[in-house]
Amino acid sequence: MGDIVPDTPTALRWSDSNVETPALIVAPENENEVIKAIQQAREYKLKVLVAGGGTAAFVPVTENTLHLSMERFKHIKLDESTQTVDIGGGVLAGQLIQYLDDRGYYTVYPGSNAVGMAGFVLGGGGHHFLGLHGLAVDNVVSFQLITAEGKSIVASQTSPREEAALFQVLRGAGFGYGVITSFRMKVYPLSTLQLAHNQVITRRLVFDGSSICTAARAFGSVGRPPARLRISLHMTRAPANVPGSGQALLILDAMYIGPEDEAHDAFAPLRRDDIAREALSIKQFAQSLDKINEAAEPGDIRGGFKDLSMVAMKELSLEAIREAYTRWFALTEDLEDAKRSFVTISRFDTTLSEQVGAVDDFCNKTLCTSTRDRYTACVIGTCFNKPELRHTSEAYAGYIRDALTKDDERPRRTNVNCMRPHPPLREMFWDGQVAELRRVKEVWDPEDLFWCPWLQDR
Repeated sequence: MGDIVPDTPTALRWSDSNVETPALIVAPENENEVIKAIQQAREYKLKVLVAGGGTAAFVPVTENTLHLSMERFKHIKLDESTQTVDIGGGVLAGQLIQYLDDRGYYTVYPGSNAVGMAGFVLGGGGHHFLGLHGLAVDNVVSFQLITAEGKSIVASQTSPREEAALFQVLRGAGFGYGVITSFRMKVYPLSTLQLAHNQVITRRLVFDGSSICTAARAFGSVGRPPARLRISLHMTRAPANVPGSGQALLILDAMYIGPEDEAHDAFAPLRRDDIAREALSIKQFAQSLDKINEAAEPGDIRGGFKDLSMVAMKELSLEAIREAYTRWFALTEDLEDAKRSFVTISRFDTTLSEQVGAVDDFCNKTLCTSTRDRYTACVIGTCFNKPELRHTSEAYAGYIRDALTKDDERPRRTNVNCMRPHPPLREMFWDGQVAELRRVKEVWDPEDLFWCPWLQDR
């Protein structure tokens, strides 16, 4: 059945939130051992929780859990003839980035090297290349998985009816339908990006927190970005080991994935005098594509209580950004233990993502594509060490979400990968989608053997 480790809960995940000591921790080496673990869970009436990168803080680990670690499913195989790559169920983003970069290719990646690629795809997958290639799920060709019955199957768009329905559900709402042992994704030659020395260009402006109005105006000045540009505004505190420790900072990053002369034009709004003169520092630099997630690595450290929530918007006013900053500042000022908490607001091009949703009838009606046209997204990260702060920090995160969405008359939407425990399903799915998710669950896992968030409110 693979190695069994009975009592190491704190090593399981990036966050200690929602983690109890599971009944079993199993690390299978092959599909046969996965099947044996499923049989063991059925025999002892345990809930199977499949784990890749372990960064999903919303997933509960309980005393009734069989924690199935896919850490040994690390195989990666590139097929240049079909421009696809087969990815094991335990491969982390950083491993895939390096593997493909060494061979002159890339695919769509999350913003952290520590994130498991399987979970990233199963939750929809927003990423650096969204403007060029749509959502991560738009780049998946097929999944290989072990079902609750212990069968190994391949699900793709061209599979028979119920396998095809399973494939569609796995593309963005895929938690709780089986054990993904591998999946196939499209890859793209690095040369198509036209990068100088295989480097992306970033322009970074750092502001003191008192300059929130200017920083917000700078963020808004870009409007709806072109396909190769992504702009983010980070609300954070200066770390303990630098001058000005604890100072409230606003970091504006604009990253361009393309030729340097195009980047120069894309950054033009950020060079305005009225913006530049209030910045504490301005830096423009090139970075190798394989180091694209390097800045996020301090946040990849495991331990402590960390929770993410996300809201996607079309309309976002400067006043809404200012109010969100006020709420974040209060959280990190009032709660000493929560000073590492952050807010990141990002804007990107969703044209291609919207086009895919418009022509794919199934995507429109039964897949979690409700954020396809929301080209602004905010991720709120609450970080603390004292478990008793959980409810307080969650309340602050709610205040921030409310502030950001007050001007958007559309229904509130969130991303599956950043949902909260016991999520309001209406924030992730359109009418009718939940019924299809549950129907497919009944077909492939009628005993509810695998943990699945779509059944929680039954």
